[in-house]
Amino acid sequence: MAKKRCLSVDVFESESFLKLTKNSRILYVGLLLHADDDGIVENCLSVMRLLVASKKQINELENAGFLIKFENVYVIKHWHRHNQIPPSKKEPSMYNEVLKNLIINGKKEYELKRENAKTPTNPSLISAE
Repeated sequence: MAKKRCLSVDVFESESFLKLTKNSRILYVGLLLHADDDGIVENCLSVMRLLVASKKQINELENAGFLIKFENVYVIKHWHRHNQIPPSKKEPSMYNEVLKNLIINGKKEYELKRENAKTPTNPSLISAE
């Protein structure tokens, strides 16, 4: 995991982001800081404890379209709008099975591939809890 991350002003100042509660916005930034180089957050519970956040904030971020939930990880939907990591510096993700279920659209946002659009969870992932 990198020690520095960027945050896109376009996302941070968007109407949909500003509609989130303060605690959900803080949690989003925390998740962004703890994501791998593909925008996947495995240690969500640790970040929630660190920021004294609750499942309510995670649900708000997911329902507002800022996170995509898989069985044991969350994907930051706007990751590629925030961070563009050169291939020479990018650490490969441990979550290739998750990445296989996603595409990056023209807005630099993750979305589920069509065949996976109804079921974002992947039962083949091993539980991190």
